[in-house]
Amino acid sequence: MNHHTHLLEGTYNELLVTLSFLIAITAAYASFGLANRVKISRAKFIQFWLISGAFTLGIGIWSMHFIAMLAFHLPVDVSYNLWFVLLSILGAITGCYIGLYLIHKQKKSIKALIIAGSFMGAGIVFMHYLGMMAMEPIMISYDPFIVFLSILIAVAASNTALWLGFYSKLNEGKLTVFAKVICSTIMGIAIAGMHYTGMQAASFSGMSMSEHSNGFALNPIYLSVVIVFFIVCLFTAVFLTIFMDRRVQKQEVLKWAFFESALDAILVIDEKRHVLSLNYAAETLFSLKASDVIGSNVVKLLPFYEFSSLQDGRTEHSLLISNREVTVEITVMAVAIEETVEYMLYIRNMTQEREAEKNVD
Repeated sequence: MNHHTHLLEGTYNELLVTLSFLIAITAAYASFGLANRVKISRAKFIQFWLISGAFTLGIGIWSMHFIAMLAFHLPVDVSYNLWFVLLSILGAITGCYIGLYLIHKQKKSIKALIIAGSFMGAGIVFMHYLGMMAMEPIMISYDPFIVFLSILIAVAASNTALWLGFYSKLNEGKLTVFAKVICSTIMGIAIAGMHYTGMQAASFSGMSMSEHSNGFALNPIYLSVVIVFFIVCLFTAVFLTIFMDRRVQKQEVLKWAFFESALDAILVIDEKRHVLSLNYAAETLFSLKASDVIGSNVVKLLPFYEFSSLQDGRTEHSLLISNREVTVEITVMAVAIEETVEYMLYIRNMTQEREAEKNVD
């Protein structure tokens, strides 16, 4: 059968192009927030947040892609093959899930980041070009070099998203909302850049109706309804993320207020006995600043420190601080955080009580 084709020139609707950028940015913002939930949640909730993050980012990227497709106007009526559309959604979500899963399960390293980012990028590329195949009755040919460039952009964008979500200070909650918006904007531009680079690689030709696919096709109006539904889901995820962030921040403020206002000295150390934090009472007791000991071994403060001897109940010890002998009572509490354990050392100054006891005797 001979194909009756002719090259088609397309134009873009600027309003929909702008909307596609905004959706990409929103998806990035929501996925970063959900990535934070993965890192601080209990083990039984990790899969829930991984799936939620993958769904949000995948659907956001997919919605951005098809909004951009609707923004691209060809001089023929275009519909979209339902099965290719569904497969493109599945590809986007699956790629994002594998990337999030791998980055969470593997130890932090450049190699782990590249592997996870490559899987996520592959999912985005699969989604994009399968979504292009859904266009009917259209034939598409590609410039191999620009296609390769679009793949590189997809992988780079995925690595950027994973780095921002899991390796950077963004994941530690240390950035302001404004900084999060900036990072999300960078990520959104990268995602959109991949799409429009892939579109630049494509040449479109018309196909005769006799060669039209017999598969079930979505009218652009129906596709728009589907996209609107997913956008509502996406923005719901964003608002949910913001709500949870505020709750976590309130809990952190309350926890920090308790930590700082405690009369007893408190040290937090990791499994390698490095000091993670200490409160004002500890600074006063040891006559130093927190910055002088954070990151150093706890033996700098407690030369007698032997975890095995401190682990059971309360123990009493004598310390020499600023040429003055101080009696302290130490209580150790283990706190499980994800796959690691931190220890809180409650240190009560018992010097006055012991001196009073000696005077009574």
